[in-house]
Amino acid sequence: MVSLYVRTHWTDQPPPGLPQLSPPPAWTGGYPGPVPLQPFDPTPAGGTAPPPWTGSGPVSTKEEYAVWFPVVAESDLDASGWVAGPGWAGSPPPYWESASGAPASTADRGYGPTATGFRVNRLRLWVRGGAAGSATAFTFTVLDPTGAVLGTVTSTAGWTAWIPVPAGLADGRGIWTVRVNRSPGASVPAPSLYPDAASPANAVRETFVSPYNSPFEGILGVELDGVEITTTPAPTPSMTTVIGACDAAGRRPVTLEVDFAPPLPTGWSYSVSWATALAPPPPAPSTGTVTGAPLPSVSTVVTYPQGTFYPSATVVLTSPAGTSTTTPLYVPSLVVPTCPTDQPCPDVVVTASRSGLCVDPAGTTGPVTFTAEVRAGTPPAPVPWTGPFTWTVRDSAGLVVPLAPPVSTGSTLTTSFTRADRYVVTATIVRDPACEPPILAGAVVVDVATCGCPTILGGLTATRVDGCSFDFSATVVATGVPGLTYSWDFGDGTTSAAAPPLRHTYASGNGPRTVTLTVTGTDGCSTSASTTVTLDCGGGGGCPELASGVSATATAADPCTFDLAVSVSGGTAASRVTWDLPGSPTGPTARVTVPAGTSRVVTATLSSPGCPDRTASTTVSCAAPPVVVTPPVTISCAALLLVALALMLIGTVLAIIGACASNVYVIVAGAIVVAVGLVLFVIWALVCAGRTACSLMRVVQCVLFVLVSTVFPVLVLLLAIFGGIPCGLGAAASWGYWGAILAWLSFIMRRVGCAPTC
Repeated sequence: MVSLYVRTHWTDQPPPGLPQLSPPPAWTGGYPGPVPLQPFDPTPAGGTAPPPWTGSGPVSTKEEYAVWFPVVAESDLDASGWVAGPGWAGSPPPYWESASGAPASTADRGYGPTATGFRVNRLRLWVRGGAAGSATAFTFTVLDPTGAVLGTVTSTAGWTAWIPVPAGLADGRGIWTVRVNRSPGASVPAPSLYPDAASPANAVRETFVSPYNSPFEGILGVELDGVEITTTPAPTPSMTTVIGACDAAGRRPVTLEVDFAPPLPTGWSYSVSWATALAPPPPAPSTGTVTGAPLPSVSTVVTYPQGTFYPSATVVLTSPAGTSTTTPLYVPSLVVPTCPTDQPCPDVVVTASRSGLCVDPAGTTGPVTFTAEVRAGTPPAPVPWTGPFTWTVRDSAGLVVPLAPPVSTGSTLTTSFTRADRYVVTATIVRDPACEPPILAGAVVVDVATCGCPTILGGLTATRVDGCSFDFSATVVATGVPGLTYSWDFGDGTTSAAAPPLRHTYASGNGPRTVTLTVTGTDGCSTSASTTVTLDCGGGGGCPELASGVSATATAADPCTFDLAVSVSGGTAASRVTWDLPGSPTGPTARVTVPAGTSRVVTATLSSPGCPDRTASTTVSCAAPPVVVTPPVTISCAALLLVALALMLIGTVLAIIGACASNVYVIVAGAIVVAVGLVLFVIWALVCAGRTACSLMRVVQCVLFVLVSTVFPVLVLLLAIFGGIPCGLGAAASWGYWGAILAWLSFIMRRVGCAPTC
């Protein structure tokens, strides 16, 4: 069990200009359940609005108001600023005081990070004062997030009595409400719902509903006792069997095992009820609670004679939160081989005359014949059998199903089933005493389902052809239900047995008619769907019509404002024209204004009692003002890139020549040319990179790649050998410079979406 400690807050409106929890906590936007609006409504979750305060003196009548608190995840509660967020009335302290009855240093908290909800069993309130029978007594009525009243308690000094939640609230997530009633004259001179004029921070002067003994907080403390709800799914059980060696009596031990995938976690409980398909009582159920490592399986051992059996098990798994799942498990066929013996012993095989059985609406499957055949030898072959057969039928729970007398003792049994279930039909014979076991049973498993009914997906639809004719259609799904019949009732005394779709024309009349389609299967199961159509076939005064479409005329004062009009003619019934415009104007004329550069469709609807609606539409448009386009300034970006690279290459050659000749002037001249080329390259990168053809940039990048990867390494080596160290160093510096230019160009190409190819 888990306890949540949460504090409440006002839901009434503060006076103008004073704040209240703003903005609202982030979790209120998508939280499941009613959430107060901002500013908060005084009646969340079905609460009663407090009466308006009009006096200025002491309270003279009972006063009721509401406070609220959320049950949310602890992380959501922290993130919302609930503990000390700005705009609170009184800004509550970060922890509950120990005198409140909560554990020391307990903060407001929600359920843990592994839970998705909280099942509430009971709750109680903490009140600083107001003992029962005193002039300061309060009564508190608690409502759950659905607005249901859970109970009422009277204030005490400390915790109130527990308020139980009937059967435990399955998931208490949402906004809870506490209605507070106080006795006449029991409060301060002004309503404590409103801030005290002399107090800071929008504080409220209320000394009897604060868990902190503060005269500036009107807050109730709440303790909720319950269980965290987790989303951990129940492990999937499956059943297997392992046949052992023969014992001294010629029987075999068989291990029946239920495996859990994944293994059953700690805290889960299990109960496995075994059904062995043997006459002796089945083994005791396997039950327990996992307390250590996860449990992979549970098993039991049953000694079986030779034969074919159909053991089963019913597995009930219960999570730590108390949620239970029940799974029936079956072994399709357990064949126990014969143990070594000197006596050839016969076997029994049972077959059914029908499969795919289902219980019809009359509560029967109809007759089914089961035949028992005695076989012996290797391979097994039918042999004559003169002895009696004992027939038994058991359901999935292992209970015997009574057979109608007289019960057959021959090789056939004819019976029927009255409810859907899995049945085991067994024929037992008594063999020669030398056979082990002397009593042998053969069985067959029969699955009986509930006969299906046809379904009308999406109901019955009607499409008007004219005032008297309608096309009716329906999508009928009848998987496994043969021989459907159809019955139509058109609401005018006529019927039809045709399959949908079909068209029906009414002879005369006006107003609504109800049309019903009933679909019935051969087993008697049926389903129906209905719709309503409105006739306009004369004989009742006639219906008015829209004589023309909607006319739209631009006004002289504003070309974007249009006068709209329709013309109504004919009919004697009262009529009304409604426009789908702001304010829903009525009448044959209306006016609409559309923004420049936009269009909208305007629809007029003519309504008349007992007549179908008539509609007409038109589209009004207002042209946008002309847009002046300034021609862009074009720059030859390709030329700029090539000139920059050419200057840098010329400067590089000069610098290398100057280094090899030890001529400072040539080195300086080369450096100046390289600098000019570098400046032009920077200008190209900032202004023109995105407007240079990708194919050109890829050619340049490949040329630089060959220059850096092949030409410069060879040049550096040769100049270092034949030109001396200064010459080699100058070439090496140029190699590094062009490597940087290549890396920079590749980076720029990727930035503009032109992937390098070299």
